[in-house]
Amino acid sequence: MELRSYASDLLEDAMVLAQAKAINSFSFRDTINTLTELWGYCYEKMAQIDSGYYSKTMRLTQKLTTLPPYVKNAVRVYSSREQVGFVRRMYVAAGMNDLNGPRTYHISGNDLYCYDADIRQVYCEYVPEPPFVTFTKNNRDPKIVWRPIVGQYPNQTEPPANESTQRNFGMYRLWGMEYDDPKENTAEAILARLNDRKVQIDFMHRVSNERMRCTGSVRRDGWTIVSFILDNPWAFISYMNDVTGECESFISRHIMDHVPADKYNPFDFQGRGSNVQFVSAKYNDYTGLGATVLDHADGLYKEMGWTPDTLMVYPSRIMYNYMVASMAQRFAALNGSSIMAVEMALIKASDEMGMWLKKNKSAWGRADNVTGPQLSDFL
Repeated sequence: MELRSYASDLLEDAMVLAQAKAINSFSFRDTINTLTELWGYCYEKMAQIDSGYYSKTMRLTQKLTTLPPYVKNAVRVYSSREQVGFVRRMYVAAGMNDLNGPRTYHISGNDLYCYDADIRQVYCEYVPEPPFVTFTKNNRDPKIVWRPIVGQYPNQTEPPANESTQRNFGMYRLWGMEYDDPKENTAEAILARLNDRKVQIDFMHRVSNERMRCTGSVRRDGWTIVSFILDNPWAFISYMNDVTGECESFISRHIMDHVPADKYNPFDFQGRGSNVQFVSAKYNDYTGLGATVLDHADGLYKEMGWTPDTLMVYPSRIMYNYMVASMAQRFAALNGSSIMAVEMALIKASDEMGMWLKKNKSAWGRADNVTGPQLSDFL
């Protein structure tokens, strides 16, 4: 069984259990840090017992290898003719005096030294650190900024304007956008040049005039850029499909480094796609708010959080229940309340989590825990 849920689902269940609206009582940053800390604790406990669920395997091709972020106590190094189907000879951790010993490895920070790596086929199994958990603030109760109904908001007669006019990005500036004519500096004109494949759009350093190309990570085949908002160090980009007319939005950090963007999915928890377009967006990691979007599903302009909703994967419902009960207990404690339902849920979830971690996750071990060995097992 594999359970998937969004971080906002977990947070909502915890707030209901604790009878507290956590995002009103605590800052967005504190809530995010608490959620990430708890997820990392459960993730590492799982990795120690059953590393195969989250682990990755890489081939070591040289004596000194820089590993990706990993959980140190879940690393396994072994040699084998192939990764699957052959006997694995496990390596042991080496001390400082025997780094060149056969079938040994040594870890220092993120550097792994293995003397045999360039003479044998050596593999390293590691568990990456869990990703930072975020949720979209107010995705269940967004503030309606504008709706296409006359008289609904008399002070707002026009929908918010697209803010894709910012050309500065820290010490860099979008190059190829400098025009004296004000008509050429509107959001529509800038988006037209971004979508024109004949125009090369680069970032230029304001002092050294060094140019860095970024359009390879911005333009997408079959999609038109409809929002391109810069707020250092983040870029907020929305695309519209040329065939279906649906929108997809992404946020990207260090856009000039071609770092993969994270999909902005404030309404995926409802079971539908997030057909939203950025209208304005501001980076704010304290309140979590700062994004106004146009929801093409209902035509409303909504104000909500700017971070995406992390999709979390659990091997069992027990792990999800434990995280919900632990979050609820923290919310209740910080509010100075003691709720019996929270304490009972936490005790039950802790017991289930402890028993579940002791089980052998292999298929035969699981069957033996249920039925016990039978006569046929010995024949």
